[in-house]
Amino acid sequence: MGFDVIENGVFVRNLQVSPNAHHVAVKLGDRVIDAYTGLAGLPLREYMTRLTTSSDSRVIHEIVKAL
Repeated sequence: MGFDVIENGVFVRNLQVSPNAHHVAVKLGDRVIDAYTGLAGLPLREYMTRLTTSSDSRVIHEIVKAL
């Protein structure tokens, strides 16, 4: 699983988020915050479009109250 880094609207690089296809982030209001977004976070829709997988996989998300 990877995360596309976009700067000034331009793709810069793809970072490996997780080698085992499992990643946890925090949703605060309408924003998702993790190590890749910084404290400002990203809107959920944009965050989900930046997550990448192999062509035979897909990204799904689940909101839980606690871990």
